[in-house]
Amino acid sequence: MLDAEHAFIGRYDPDGTLEVIAAWTSAAAALIAVGTRFSTGGRNLITPVLQTGRPARLDEYFSAPGATGTFVRESGIRATVGAPVSVEGQLWGLMAVASEEELLPPGTEERLAAFTELAATAIANAQARAETSPSGSG
Repeated sequence: MLDAEHAFIGRYDPDGTLEVIAAWTSAAAALIAVGTRFSTGGRNLITPVLQTGRPARLDEYFSAPGATGTFVRESGIRATVGAPVSVEGQLWGLMAVASEEELLPPGTEERLAAFTELAATAIANAQARAETSPSGSG
């Protein structure tokens, strides 16, 4: 649907990081493992989504500084698009897709943002169930 080889969902934490909570890849090996943490700040995809609460695109990482830029370059990712996940009106995290081969097509931001609305509904429902279920029951 989005011409991307990789996708992940991450949650922004109060300590200024984003923790990957779900990941998918079309490659043989996972590129981004669940539990991976990325620092916010600098030139990367996760920072503008956090700062603006809007979808963002980064089409090259050749000059991106810091650990996130290094990770992306070493993993072979060429382009990324991310969209915010807002739960009950609050920025909760981000969903991102990445491509190793090509730039992601125009309109990817809007398509991903529409999908994150569905993800946000599922997250809100899961949180509500967790808050109302008795401790110890599944």
